[in-house]
Amino acid sequence: MNIIPVKQGGTMDNLRFGVDLVKEKDNCGRVVISPLPKGFGDTVGNSLRRVLLSSLSGAAVIQMKVKGATHLFSALEGVKEDLVEVMLNVKQIKVAYQGEKPVTLKLEKKGPGQVKASDLHLQPGVSLANPDLVLASLTDKKTVFKMELVVVQGVGYEMAEEHESNRLGVIGIDAVFSPIKRVNYQVEAVRRGKQEHLDQLVLDIWTDGSLKAITALEQASEILVSVFKQILEPQEAEAKEEEKPENHDLDLLIEEIEDIPLRLANALKKSGYRRISDLVDAGTEKIAGAKNVGAKSIDLLKKVLKKRDIEIK
Repeated sequence: MNIIPVKQGGTMDNLRFGVDLVKEKDNCGRVVISPLPKGFGDTVGNSLRRVLLSSLSGAAVIQMKVKGATHLFSALEGVKEDLVEVMLNVKQIKVAYQGEKPVTLKLEKKGPGQVKASDLHLQPGVSLANPDLVLASLTDKKTVFKMELVVVQGVGYEMAEEHESNRLGVIGIDAVFSPIKRVNYQVEAVRRGKQEHLDQLVLDIWTDGSLKAITALEQASEILVSVFKQILEPQEAEAKEEEKPENHDLDLLIEEIEDIPLRLANALKKSGYRRISDLVDAGTEKIAGAKNVGAKSIDLLKKVLKKRDIEIK
């Protein structure tokens, strides 16, 4: 139990209350906060509930790519489910990840049999709350199911349209980042010694399994503390330089850009340039040293990539 002093004026002087995790089962935790001054049960309970449901960060899958599928309605040979069903299953993966950069999880499974979330090759810092989730069912022993998933950290909900990519076969997925499924609270009347009419706050917190209820409560409390601290001790926000949005075309394979002739694309690939980002990193002087790539080819590359807001120096 954590004992937290409340230093206020009047009848609240020297009042202390406890925070006690009294029950935890099936991703649900019950926390009792008591005793609170009269009326503070609803004040604290409602504030914590709203922050828990809306403001905690979590992780989710935002993109999916299955080998052999070029779009969401592609047929998957040797797979019982269609790609839409596979995507709906992938949306149910509950993942814990605190990294700032996107991470790619890969999966390769040979049939027959079920493909589960536990078949994913996890990166450091990534864990699954529901590894037994079935993603697909393979019906043929010759079938090899390969999939890549992109996981990021975020807050709230983002639609699939925000995660669409120009890369062939990459499918955007709706993402629910919040690790909190439900929060209920109730306020009970308690007394402490001669003090009557005090409040006892009982919070029930359901999570998706990616974090504990008490951890979620601590994170929500930290958010509220930071907000009230800004009210008590206002600080001006630092002006930040406007960041340019990330250009996802940099991840495209060279042959995926139709305006680049096949001859030139092949020459670049033979010299080790697979993606557009490789060309940007190398620069024109280094690219010009590649076999069968002359000045005209460099000028063509510059014009084609400029249309996509990409500059090669």
